[in-house]
Amino acid sequence: ATYAKKIEKNETKINWAESAKKIIAKINAFHPNPGCWFEIEDERIKIIKAKEIEKTGEVGTIIDNEMTIACSKNAVQILELKKEGKKQMLVREYLRGNKIKIGQKVN
Repeated sequence: ATYAKKIEKNETKINWAESAKKIIAKINAFHPNPGCWFEIEDERIKIIKAKEIEKTGEVGTIIDNEMTIACSKNAVQILELKKEGKKQMLVREYLRGNKIKIGQKVN
């Protein structure tokens, strides 16, 4: 058996400058705990499920109305998420109560 070091919170934050494939692998690796996250308008959002889409745009921006975020190579379309302090939900449920704009930056 081998020991791994403790996972720090900053390691689980998504870096949109990476490729979509690498980000999806990171989401799957850290699910369910501690989970991968990003910030939009100073709110922390944990990604539960996502898939890679062949679209391009400015890195770290929302590129369509289905919560697809551009990466260095391709894009990540978020399918399920969890807002901080709330329950897990599908993206269409999140979008009903939260407005996003195409071209909006995420951290």
